Amino acid sequence: MSILLKNKVASVITATFMLASASSFANDDLFEYFPDGDLEGLTGFQTEGWGKGQLAYDAEGSIFLQRTETNENGEEVAVPAYSHVGKGWTRFVNATRTQKAGPTSIKLAEGPPEGNDTAVAFFNHARQEHGAGLAREVEGLQIGETYNLSADGYTKGTFVWAYAYSKVGAPLDENGNVEVTYVTLENTVMSDNTWVNVTDSFTVPDDIDLAHPVKVYLRTVDQEPAAIKNTEYARMWVDNMSLQGPPIPDMDEDGVSDLYDVFPTDPAASVDTDKDGMPDDYNKACDQACMDATDLVIDDDDDNDTVLDVNDGYPQDATQSVKIDLGGVFAELISGDSFTIDTSKSVPNHENATFTWAQVSGSPIEVAIENGNLVFTAPEGVQSVEQAVFELTVAGKLSTVSAQFTVDILKKPSEIMAKAALLGVAEGSTVLQSGDFVILDATETTDSEGFELNFNWASSGAPLTLTAADTSKASFMVPELNADTDVTFTVTITNNEMRHDGKSYGTEETVTLTATILKTEQEKPDSGSMGLYAFILLGLSMFVRRARKITK
Repeated sequence: MSILLKNKVASVITATFMLASASSFANDDLFEYFPDGDLEGLTGFQTEGWGKGQLAYDAEGSIFLQRTETNENGEEVAVPAYSHVGKGWTRFVNATRTQKAGPTSIKLAEGPPEGNDTAVAFFNHARQEHGAGLAREVEGLQIGETYNLSADGYTKGTFVWAYAYSKVGAPLDENGNVEVTYVTLENTVMSDNTWVNVTDSFTVPDDIDLAHPVKVYLRTVDQEPAAIKNTEYARMWVDNMSLQGPPIPDMDEDGVSDLYDVFPTDPAASVDTDKDGMPDDYNKACDQACMDATDLVIDDDDDNDTVLDVNDGYPQDATQSVKIDLGGVFAELISGDSFTIDTSKSVPNHENATFTWAQVSGSPIEVAIENGNLVFTAPEGVQSVEQAVFELTVAGKLSTVSAQFTVDILKKPSEIMAKAALLGVAEGSTVLQSGDFVILDATETTDSEGFELNFNWASSGAPLTLTAADTSKASFMVPELNADTDVTFTVTITNNEMRHDGKSYGTEETVTLTATILKTEQEKPDSGSMGLYAFILLGLSMFVRRARKITK
């Protein structure tokens, strides 16, 4: 049953409890039911659009309790740990949340205010009254025990801790919801739009019904204005919620607290979905010696729906048993491709249920059934795109379920027949010399459907400058090198063929050419030039001797 949120002033009971001392928070014997800093591990925040920087409490990547509940579809789902009391919009937000909402007088963005750049819980401008607040559910509380609370918060008003619980024998409303009692604690901390730490403690009351949720939450102290929606008093940010208290007992020391252990004195097992006295399975830590020591008999039908677990897609849910898993619901194929719609992850399998395949739309395709899988080849000759929808119906022991799989079949893309060669050297030669003018030629490349081709030439291995590298004919002058050097030329050829949805087929071919540039030989002086040099030196020597003789 869900909680009835009766947040009326008359229903709020102010209780007097001894405040936690600093030493009690530092007590190593206390068990941390949920730690401060747990929001830093959140993942899955939206990265674009209006919702950028926010994460719903029940979204993947959020924080969940150990307990589950049945949703409107009859499915067992994990319960989010965080929620809120009262009316308004709440989410986890991080520093990328720059969205501003509400009246123009509220100028601050919804992300964490200055002083905190991590993920926090956020209550927006639609919070209607001071009694509404950001909450976290607590599991495993023990009657009569005292628990310490701590959190960091930011708001315009003054923070105070509170908790919500249902009393034993609490009345139900017309919708079957259990009445909730709200208790406000005493320690108040003024925030006035700064980050503050708020601590307090409470003792679990004797009249609590632990079969119903218990929540602790931060709210604000009643003050004017009483109606705070769309005012600066509405919004609040909370981080580092923490609750500490005595450890939850685990009598059999199997790692499962007695709160959740159906067999609290036997370490072999802890779960019994249908409550028939037979455990669903052994605990993970239970080895062979542990199994041999127990008198428990493992249940082969956890939910008692007469379908054995091995053939039950939902072994802990008596409302359904057939689970179809086709590895997805859509595939995109190219004309001529072979494809298999795989049913191997479906429960029950094809040997323990009746599998019936049918094509419900599209041009008829010849198919084969192999071990329950649908096998076919996408038809040839598709001109643009064709769609086919197949449906699998699985008839199990208790129910029949169907699932569809859609296939888009695209035309086969055109083919590029790539061809390239080196021109400017002897035919068949791959040896280049300094000063050679070389052409890289891919003009004989063709496209099967005549699409315009794009070329991109590149080289590696030597410092070359390619001219017209984005055409079918690139060229370069062979440089001088001081060693024989291997070079590689690559041309990437694409066409402009587009799919039916405007995307490119991405058809691409690559041709690689290799060559060797020979070392440039340095020119040596010949004998004629040496003779001339000697003659000049001889004449200069005679001139010097004559000059000396004249000066005597």
